[in-house]
Amino acid sequence: MTDIVKFTQAETRLVRPKLSLEQAWFVCLRDFLDAGEKFYAQEFTVPFADYVEYADACERGLGLSKGMSRWTRFLLTDPDETVIYGLGSFRYDDVPLIVTGGGHIGYSVSPSWRGRNLATCMCLHLMDVARKHNFRRVLVTCDIDNDASARVIEKCGGVLEDVRSIPGFPKPKRRYWITL
Repeated sequence: MTDIVKFTQAETRLVRPKLSLEQAWFVCLRDFLDAGEKFYAQEFTVPFADYVEYADACERGLGLSKGMSRWTRFLLTDPDETVIYGLGSFRYDDVPLIVTGGGHIGYSVSPSWRGRNLATCMCLHLMDVARKHNFRRVLVTCDIDNDASARVIEKCGGVLEDVRSIPGFPKPKRRYWITL
């Protein structure tokens, strides 16, 4: 049996979607879909150049539905930006959806890369983004049955505020605050 390599934050990069990542993007999304995880399926159906433009518009707050926060999509990559380990997002506005259940920070590691400390790396990188935008604390949530994500959030300093059932979410959410 081989040892699973654990990554550190210094061994990963957090980047925005860009055209040079197209091939790695589709490999990552295919991994999610092959594992039966359909959450990102809508991102898989548009040409990548269009997705890059969409992500840029969301960061600028253009074309958002009412009640949505401006957000930035990030990709966690290797230092050479040839592999995408997962997807993350940072949400900037304290709209009801964010402060009740969505959270400021969201992340998901590609199924083939799980169990290697990459979710922790991504959460730490996203906390750095929050600091750069002068946040003093951020809300990070996970489904009530996602013990792995709860461990990541707690490892990053998350303090459980409560568990809530939230309209629009299929499962109750654990809600953690992280002081930056």
